[in-house]
Amino acid sequence: MPRNGTGGAESEDLAREKAEQERAKGEKIGPGASEAKEGKRGKKEERESAKGPGPGASQRPTVATAPRPALTAASRRGLVPLVFLAVVAVVGTALYVSKRRPSGDWRELPSPDGKAVQALAVYKGELVAGTSGGSVYKLDEAGQKWVDVGEGIRGRTLICLRSTGVGLLATFDGNKDKSYGYAVYAPEGWRRLGLDTYVVQTVQDDGVQLHIGAYGAYFVGRMGNVEEMNRGLPDGRIYINAIQVVREGVFAGLGEGLYFLRDGTDEWKRIAGLKLQDIHTLSSDAHYVFAGTTTSEVFRLMHDGSGVARANQGIPPLDIVQVLSASGTKIIAVTKRGGIWISVDEGAHLG
Repeated sequence: MPRNGTGGAESEDLAREKAEQERAKGEKIGPGASEAKEGKRGKKEERESAKGPGPGASQRPTVATAPRPALTAASRRGLVPLVFLAVVAVVGTALYVSKRRPSGDWRELPSPDGKAVQALAVYKGELVAGTSGGSVYKLDEAGQKWVDVGEGIRGRTLICLRSTGVGLLATFDGNKDKSYGYAVYAPEGWRRLGLDTYVVQTVQDDGVQLHIGAYGAYFVGRMGNVEEMNRGLPDGRIYINAIQVVREGVFAGLGEGLYFLRDGTDEWKRIAGLKLQDIHTLSSDAHYVFAGTTTSEVFRLMHDGSGVARANQGIPPLDIVQVLSASGTKIIAVTKRGGIWISVDEGAHLG
């Protein structure tokens, strides 16, 4: 199929030119010589077709092969919007970028250090990646080379990268030293901000203060000066996987359901209908909050916590919703085994 509108016309011109050359050649050799030659060629092609390709014969591959895993619907692992112009997908140790929707053309980016990419963020217009190899890398302007900017937290596995109003924040696994917590990026390197005994899973910024979800507590406050606010959360079982800040308050996704802290109050309320759900990821648009679970379900509810409804039509069962990303009326869901699912009507249908 031609790639643009002129491809078909160019093919017809080439065919006519070739036909004229053959006709001129036939006239030069003599009447009937060209037809005889074409007949012999046709018989030869029939014999070759009947025999099939011989040993060692090359054939045009139907699927491009590469040393790194192919970007297929079943293997796409994570997405991050890139200044609304591109989407980045993570496949093992490889990164792919598309300047269109996720079903468009993808271009592979070089791997930062040969390790699995754990987190992605866009900071001051630049793509930043955190890896299991224990560092943070920034992609250069040409989009070809990664620059190591992990001084200060190198040696730790990144859990979350978040671009906020106070800077680029990172949370990490302490690895051997068992020192966890979070840090902020500065020109001279990373500066630790505390919470060293907590595995911080996620950080969000509402423009005034930070909201931090960790295994063991929820924290709120300014950078480096936060306080716990756990009233209403399950005692001894506070495993916060995701945080979503909206105008009406804050949602927290736990292994035992979805909780809502209304703005101006100090007590969390569990969302009815989602008590037994393991909430893995959260996102929101102008109208709804979306919650993805470890059982392939997506739920949609209003910003005040009311109107819970399923929004996972089209997603195969027995899967984990790894990432949800909402922009306008479009919702992208990334599952562990099922690939990328897109809804253009705010989660009413995914497929």
